[in-house]
Amino acid sequence: MSPVRRVASTVLLFAVLALPAQAADAPVHARLIRCHPHAEQAKRFAIFEGEMKGERSVRMEIRFDLLRADPGGTFQRVGAPGLGVWNRAEAGVVRYRYRKRVENLPAPAQYRAIVLYRWRASGGKLLRRTRKLTPVCEQPAPT
Repeated sequence: MSPVRRVASTVLLFAVLALPAQAADAPVHARLIRCHPHAEQAKRFAIFEGEMKGERSVRMEIRFDLLRADPGGTFQRVGAPGLGVWNRAEAGVVRYRYRKRVENLPAPAQYRAIVLYRWRASGGKLLRRTRKLTPVCEQPAPT
């Protein structure tokens, strides 16, 4: 085998080996866009964002679940209006970003969202799913 063919074969082999790692790495982001502490509970809120990428032939879905930790406690899932439901991108979308505002947060507590992502084939078959946590929103005790 000539040196040129050997180099080309080696490059091709590495490219093929790299594909599964890239495919397994889900292109997603989970962000805390805004954390708004306030003395009045009704004026406290957090805005969370999930972002994902896919292909035109795949339907993408995002869901937010709220986690709360009391001082010294661990994070537990809590209910809030509009959370815990799947939000589906329109067909043909390749980059899907969805924001969720959570209001009326009791304090003192820490909040974060677990953002769940799903990719579905046109027939509805689940192709892939993953999840990420947002950074923490600190809601201190009112002063």
